[in-house]
Amino acid sequence: MGAGEKKWLNLLVGEAGSTGCPESVVKPLSHSISVEQHCSHIKNGSPGEDCPGNTISTGNKNRGILPDTTAPVSSRMQELLEGLNEPGDCGNPIEPPSWLDRQLFNRGRDFYHRYLFCMSFSEVLALVFMLSMMRALRPLMYTGRSDSPRKALRRYFSTFQHVTAWHEGDVWDPADRAHKDLLSVRAIHNRLSGVFNSSKEHDRVWNTKIQDKGHEEPACPFYHTIREDLKDQAGDGLPLEGPDNPPFFISQWDMSLTQYQFMGLVVAHPHKMGAGAATDEDLEGLVHFWRGLGWLLGVDDKYNFCRGSLAEVRSLCLEVERLVGIPALAKADWNYEHMTLSLVTGLSHLMHTLSFEAGFRYVAYTLDLDIPNFINRMSFIGSVKYWLMRSAIGLLYYFPGLVFRLSDMLRAKTADFKNRLSTKG
Repeated sequence: MGAGEKKWLNLLVGEAGSTGCPESVVKPLSHSISVEQHCSHIKNGSPGEDCPGNTISTGNKNRGILPDTTAPVSSRMQELLEGLNEPGDCGNPIEPPSWLDRQLFNRGRDFYHRYLFCMSFSEVLALVFMLSMMRALRPLMYTGRSDSPRKALRRYFSTFQHVTAWHEGDVWDPADRAHKDLLSVRAIHNRLSGVFNSSKEHDRVWNTKIQDKGHEEPACPFYHTIREDLKDQAGDGLPLEGPDNPPFFISQWDMSLTQYQFMGLVVAHPHKMGAGAATDEDLEGLVHFWRGLGWLLGVDDKYNFCRGSLAEVRSLCLEVERLVGIPALAKADWNYEHMTLSLVTGLSHLMHTLSFEAGFRYVAYTLDLDIPNFINRMSFIGSVKYWLMRSAIGLLYYFPGLVFRLSDMLRAKTADFKNRLSTKG
């Protein structure tokens, strides 16, 4: 690798031998999450048997039921919407479903490995996009585990390690670490669903504000500008919840939207995510991979976002963006801005081009949104980082080998970061 190429790549992921992270961010983290530590309800390999998620019966309150809407909704979207009120773990067994294609699933695993940089980049941008959904954001604010850059780095680096384990191991082998890790995450979801939907905590979660955590709004935030730019582009969207119709947290709908957050931008906009050289067969593998993970996480196949052909899933991605994501983004408030700023500031220690300004502008570019007022307010550094992203991702289409080089560098960077944290611990 030439010196110029190495310097360019390091601008994106940083030197593998240095975290670039200040002491205030680097703290000992716990990345090995045991089932016993978080939830003890997995028995005989079947999650969900005595999870506290039924503290409030979903039939007792009108939560997440879609009112009449004039927005055009596809039959597949309407099917997903029926999961708004369904607990996020339907009790799927851990055995492979009859529809599983092992060869296609493994192709998706291989795609994830080769395109790790693009997948990680898209997952961060998906969070910048979808954290505007209050049903997803309020539980994060309530737990207080990601409302500062240091804590956000801790939480999302842990998530990165989970997903890395799933594509590097065999999630279908009960003896494999990947299988055990995935079930531990499934247990955590069940435990948190029981807490968030309990009669004691539900209203507290739904009414949480970032100010409750001691964070004051600055004099000149960006969210007013975001609202101004998007007010005529978003449309009404789908009325999923409201003051008189609070959500059922971690529902089948939420789990389905989580699948979108991990693969949707790459499937719907591969060129803008750096995967323009990927074939349809590669992306079909990615979709099937996440369909399989969804099954093991307890997503009923009816609500599995990745059920269907590549064209059908891509169409569903675009529909979610148009009817759910963009309308929510047009209602952005200080809760969203603070949590997203914490996210990208924390993760910028692993991917140096990240910033709230650059990330939001790249999301707008990906979704073809016009944000002139936001662009006018961007700092010089924010603009430089954005154009560096644009240039780098554009080059990946013409030089796909750089994708694999960036993925290897990111892998080395995160491994070194983990080792440094372990040493400090």
